[in-house]
Amino acid sequence: MARFEHLVFVCVNEREADNPKGCCHAKGAAEVLDRLRELTHTHGLKGKVRVTSSGCLNLCKKGVAVVVFSAVAPAGESWYTGVTPEQAEALFRRHILEGERYEG
Repeated sequence: MARFEHLVFVCVNEREADNPKGCCHAKGAAEVLDRLRELTHTHGLKGKVRVTSSGCLNLCKKGVAVVVFSAVAPAGESWYTGVTPEQAEALFRRHILEGERYEG
């Protein structure tokens, strides 16, 4: 039995502004992380959903990277790139609450 229904990792990697690999931190990663944590709390999902920061997921060039490992629908792993703080709530609603991949 899985400890959590969903494990959510948000890349908060920080690089120099001129680095060609990009930087999730500069693109709002902390705000995405905070919003996903807030939504987990608001919906009473502590213990079922774990939202945590991660180091580089090698997708920083595409914007903030989020990977969700789910024991329930949609089972498996889902990778999201270019996630903005404004999209965090829609991603949470679609993936965590509705059990469908977010197509934002």
